[in-house]
Amino acid sequence: MVRNHLNSAAFGSTFDIRLAISACDTNTMKRARKWITRLGYAITTATVIWVMYSFTRHEGLSLLASAVRGNTAIVLIALLAYIFISLFQALAWWKLMARSAGGAPIGLSIGVFALSQLGKYLPGNVMHFVFRYALTRASGASRPAILVASGLEPWLLLCGALGLLVLFGGSDWPQHFDWPGWLAFVLPTLALVSLVLTVPFLSRRLLGSNLQAKGLITPLLLESAFLLGSALLFAVLLYLIAPEHNAPLGAVVGAAILAWLAGFITPGSPGGLGVREFVLTVVLSAWIEPALAVSAAAAFRVLTVAGDLMVFSGGGCWWAVRGKNDLINYRHFLEETKASTELR
Repeated sequence: MVRNHLNSAAFGSTFDIRLAISACDTNTMKRARKWITRLGYAITTATVIWVMYSFTRHEGLSLLASAVRGNTAIVLIALLAYIFISLFQALAWWKLMARSAGGAPIGLSIGVFALSQLGKYLPGNVMHFVFRYALTRASGASRPAILVASGLEPWLLLCGALGLLVLFGGSDWPQHFDWPGWLAFVLPTLALVSLVLTVPFLSRRLLGSNLQAKGLITPLLLESAFLLGSALLFAVLLYLIAPEHNAPLGAVVGAAILAWLAGFITPGSPGGLGVREFVLTVVLSAWIEPALAVSAAAAFRVLTVAGDLMVFSGGGCWWAVRGKNDLINYRHFLEETKASTELR
C-alpha cells in the first residue's frame, strides 16, 4: 500500500512538473509571439514613413501622373492582367481544398477566395486566411481539411517565391542584406524538403489519410505563376515611369519577388505595406534613381490594391447571386458523402 501511495505521489509530482513546464513553454511562446508582432509593426511603421517621405521628397505624385497620363490604356490592361493572375491563386486554393477534403466545387472555392482577399490588408497579414477558413467551414467542410489547405497555402507561396528568387535574382540576392551567399540555395531547398517531409505526416494526423506531396505540384505552379505574373506587371509599370532605365529584366523581376517575400514574412505587416516598397527601392537603386524606383513601387501598390478591390467586388456579386446556394449545396453533398461512407 505504501508503495502504491509512493508511486501515486511520484506520478502526481511528475504530472505537476510536466504541467508546469508546459505552462512555462506556453507563456514563453505567447511572450515571444507578442514581441515578434511588435517588431513587425515597428518595421512596418518605419518603412511606411520612409516610403512616404521619399515619395514626397522626390515628387513621386507628379511622376505617376505624367506616366499614367500618356499610358492610360496600358495601365488599365495591367489592372485587368492582375485580376486575371489572381485567378491562379484562387485555383490553387480550390486544388488544395479538393486534395484535402476529397472534393470541392470550383465556383465555391473561387468565390470564397475572392471574398476573403481584402483580409490581407488588415493588421496581422493573416486575416485573409482566417476569413477563408471561416467561409469554407460554413459550407460544412471538415475542420482538419480546411486547416491542412490553409496551412499549405502560405507554405506553397513561400516555396514558390524562394524558387523564383533563385531563378531570377541569381545566387547573390542575399548580399543585398549582407547575408551569406549560400542562403540563396539553402533556403529554397529547406522549404521544399520540409514540405515534402511534413505533408504526409500532417495529413495522416489531421485527415487520417496520406496526402502525397506530388499532389501539391499543381497548386505550387499556380502560386508561382501568380508571383511571376505580379513581378512582370511591376516591370511594366517601371518601364512606364522610367522608360530609359538600364536594369536587366531578371533583376527587376528578382527585386519584385524579393520585395514580396520580405513583406510576406514580416509579422503583422498588412499586405507587406511599406516593407515591399522599401525593399524594391533599395534593391533597384543599384540601377535606377531612387525617385523613379519609389514611384514605381507606389504605382504597383496602387495597382494591386485596386485589383484586389475589384476581385473582392466580384466575390460580393457572387455571394449576392448564388453564394449562399453554393454553400448549402456543398453542405448537402458532404452530408450525403458522409452518410454513404458510413453505410459501407
